[in-house]
Amino acid sequence: MNNEFCVDCGIEMKKTYVTFNDVKVEAQRCGNCGKKMFPEHLALKALKKLESTKLEPFYHRKAIKIGSSWAITLPAEIIKSFGVDSKTKFKIKPKLHKNMLEVHKHKDDVAKID
Repeated sequence: MNNEFCVDCGIEMKKTYVTFNDVKVEAQRCGNCGKKMFPEHLALKALKKLESTKLEPFYHRKAIKIGSSWAITLPAEIIKSFGVDSKTKFKIKPKLHKNMLEVHKHKDDVAKID
């Protein structure tokens, strides 16, 4: 924890949890006045957790045939959350022992300019 102090009491804040939209997220609470706060690092962590919770449900999709290849469409909320556009590349890793595909957004290497 980053030694945050209560703005009212000056007492060091302690780790606590709050529930927002049925998602338990970390916060900080003053042991004296009970005031709760989210420093920037915890607010960002909470936002990521809330966003990932929104994307947790399994999406059922049927494969579609495009020429001699097969494709699976992605829901709009996944496209938006991951910043996917027509130039985005993905790494696909088959995991046959688990009967699943693991998909990662590919980060292009930046070409060196001499």
